[in-house]
Amino acid sequence: PAGTDFPTDTLKSIEDGQKYLAMGIVAGGRNPISHEEIKDLRDSDLFSEKDCLDGLSLLSHLMKRLDNSI
Repeated sequence: PAGTDFPTDTLKSIEDGQKYLAMGIVAGGRNPISHEEIKDLRDSDLFSEKDCLDGLSLLSHLMKRLDNSI
């Protein structure tokens, strides 16, 4: 802001949020698919194709943030 650095706690909050989003993708996306039948997940609407697209969108966002990091 106004040419000064952001406070350390602001930068730490952003970093922590991105870390937890990445951890959530693994826990909420990869793990169920690895341990359950995909057809059962899809048929129950517990994990749909839209959920996969949403996860890919989030991964894309996190990759952009990583690419722009110092």
